[in-house]
Amino acid sequence: MVASELDVIMGAGHPFFDDNNAQLDVPNYNYVSEETYNALANGETEFTFFDETADFESLAAGNVTEGERYFGLPQVGSTLQQGRDGDAAEPYADEMNGVVDLSTMATGALNALNTNDEGFHLMIEGGAIDWAGHDNDSARDIEETQDFNDAVEAVVNWVETNSSWDETLVIVTADHETGYLSGQDENPEWRAITGQAGQVPNHEWYSEDPTNQVVPFFFRGAGSEDILAATTGTDPVRGDYVDNTTVANLTFENWWARD
Repeated sequence: MVASELDVIMGAGHPFFDDNNAQLDVPNYNYVSEETYNALANGETEFTFFDETADFESLAAGNVTEGERYFGLPQVGSTLQQGRDGDAAEPYADEMNGVVDLSTMATGALNALNTNDEGFHLMIEGGAIDWAGHDNDSARDIEETQDFNDAVEAVVNWVETNSSWDETLVIVTADHETGYLSGQDENPEWRAITGQAGQVPNHEWYSEDPTNQVVPFFFRGAGSEDILAATTGTDPVRGDYVDNTTVANLTFENWWARD
């Protein structure tokens, strides 16, 4: 990724910190190699490297330089929050570790990329939703999904403040479901998840792996008509759907500006 043409890279995997934002005695180079980390930290790449929460917040506040490339590495191990200590059954009952959240990172990335007057493409992933699904961990799954929802709201607010729906397309979806999360009803057609606001809903996990369950697909803005035209079938419960490769094909064939 560092050798690619990407202009903004952000994500967890700091070699000097664990999942609780505590410094490690021995660095862990599982996610960023020692060579790459040293090159970034020593200013030997084209990226401006930063790892302090204040730096992420500064980008989110609009303090960006035109043409600058940014590499942000929060001071945490495998994930922002999902991997921290604790096994509470209720979301947010385990103490949060204090690192930057996804919505702040998303806003900062949008601000940095927006200095390009030819437009940009940004992918934001709530990746630890998947990890919580593999673990069948309902509390962390709720936390991660709500954190992702906050990031989506931040993106919508950014579009309506800095751009418009006439020139920007936002897509919210998933590459797959994990855990076969569903309700407790034994209705063979659809098992709804039920419950009260503020409580973990009544549900079951039926797998520890990715599944082929249909996932939600939301979109708004420029190019929406291309997506509507690309629907390939109808699910008997969820309705019309698009294949999960359609977004990539539309990006390269319809939306990507070429010289």
